[in-house]
Amino acid sequence: MNSDWQFRCAPLPAGYAERSTDMMDASVVAFNRGGTAETGGGVFEGRRSPQWSRLCRTAIRAVGLDGASRDAPLAAWRELSMAEIRLAKASDADALSEMNCEFSEVHIEPRAVRSKLRGGRELVAIASVDGAAAGFACAQVRESICYPTPTAEITEVFVRAACRRCGIATGLLTFLERQLVQRRVTHIHILTGMRNGPAQALYAKFGYQYDKEQPEVLLEKQLALPAQEQVGGGPRKESYVCQFRVSLREVEPAVWRLIEVPSRYSLWDLHVAIQDCLGWKDYHLHAFRFELPGTDKRNEVGIPAEYPFEGDEPVLPDWEHSMREYFPSPGAEAEYEYDHGDGWVHDLVFEAVLPRLEGQRYPRCVDGARACPPEDCGGPSGYEEMLSVIADPRHEEIESTLTWLGGRFDPETFDPRKVRFESPRKRWEKAFRGD
Repeated sequence: MNSDWQFRCAPLPAGYAERSTDMMDASVVAFNRGGTAETGGGVFEGRRSPQWSRLCRTAIRAVGLDGASRDAPLAAWRELSMAEIRLAKASDADALSEMNCEFSEVHIEPRAVRSKLRGGRELVAIASVDGAAAGFACAQVRESICYPTPTAEITEVFVRAACRRCGIATGLLTFLERQLVQRRVTHIHILTGMRNGPAQALYAKFGYQYDKEQPEVLLEKQLALPAQEQVGGGPRKESYVCQFRVSLREVEPAVWRLIEVPSRYSLWDLHVAIQDCLGWKDYHLHAFRFELPGTDKRNEVGIPAEYPFEGDEPVLPDWEHSMREYFPSPGAEAEYEYDHGDGWVHDLVFEAVLPRLEGQRYPRCVDGARACPPEDCGGPSGYEEMLSVIADPRHEEIESTLTWLGGRFDPETFDPRKVRFESPRKRWEKAFRGD
């Protein structure tokens, strides 16, 4: 190395990733004739010290100056060393799809990536250099009744080949760890290959340890997807359907339905099926609400407000989100609210995946109990009061109430064979295009 080379020290700008210990938390390492390395993290003297030698070797490798002239441009080092790291947004879907294909050789459509990012069930950090995507990392937070605090797994860390050995992987891990701490995570798992030496070295530098005394064993099983879900399989008729139980809260005896819907449904399609099986008229706004693992927040999916109030959490459009995105397996639950004024809240449970019956049309209602309350009757409390009125022939309001109800109302009557389902697409066009 030529000791006349001089690189000016530039402390790490706000919002940029921390460098590894080798880079000493500086975006540009300063060499000078006296053998002092000045960095944003401090000053190390002694050109022959281990810290100094390691620092020089890392800088030379990262910039690619081995054997280069003393006039090699500082710009090359800046471009490689400064990486902005943040949580990924829907607008990053194209870049993430492309990088994932480089990483795993599996192509995930940008639309699917965008949908998952909006779902908020996974932490995805993205690194960029001068506006170009350089790498990404993913983590999933899990909560269980068996543990007092959430746990997490860092599932992927990837840096593009041209941007490696610049501290970007270190920055991505640091960023994810800070995000996980904010979500009360105290224990992180990482699964990596036994022969993946570079990854193991990176994780070891962060304090991740392989516990030889731990008696845990990794068991693995691959499940065969239905034919229409195979990669590259193209559109085919589905071979299975999803069964949901919908129960109306705060109404006794219970009003509930058991329905079976196509697995390809969007949340909008599921909304239409819920409306039709219960007997609602879809006059009002609705929303699905899903708990976000590891947080006290919820995702709300429905019809976004045209002019939302300041501070309101955004409502995601349910026609852009697939049912399986939020109901990945039987047992998954959600809250479904219809008519935010009356406040009809339903418990929605994904109960089973069933074979599609030959010749059967879906969706279909297979069971249920009791009639749906009338629209605009005032919510659960208003419905209870209405029932008490029509149960008393001498009540002073019974005549006007029965007139409002159209002559009669039997709260016990329900026949699943009489349920008729409208096309979700026609309902959407009617609602948003006025067709």
